[in-house]
Amino acid sequence: MRQLSAPNNVHKLLYAYLSPTLVNVGVKMFPEDSPEKTGEPFFLVRRITGGDDKITDCPVVSIHTFHTDMESAEDAAFQCHDLMLALNAKTVVNVESGSFNVDLCETVESPKWVDYENDNLERYVARYRLYLRLDTGTTF
Repeated sequence: MRQLSAPNNVHKLLYAYLSPTLVNVGVKMFPEDSPEKTGEPFFLVRRITGGDDKITDCPVVSIHTFHTDMESAEDAAFQCHDLMLALNAKTVVNVESGSFNVDLCETVESPKWVDYENDNLERYVARYRLYLRLDTGTTF
């Protein structure tokens, strides 16, 4: 099985970057402690598309922010948005296997409300394109 280089695994990268500030970050739907139970926001990170040229990986990721009311969901989504906008080549992200930098993070779509078909939760979705240098020597 092929091992992925550290920057290529954008889920682990964004989890490591966002978790210290946002707390409830995941790559799967709600853990047992959903926003309905805790009153805290939940951030779902998903790679939705993107390619590479064997030097740079260019994933487009969506970040879904869930909360129990519209205002709280919007506030949390823009807190996350501010963190994503701060992600640049000078930002060091530490992961299990070491640390690396993101070349660039561009906003594809700013946070916007998207219906979640659940009367108890509100959702905002944002999308970003990241430029990550592939490192064949660093693996997870």
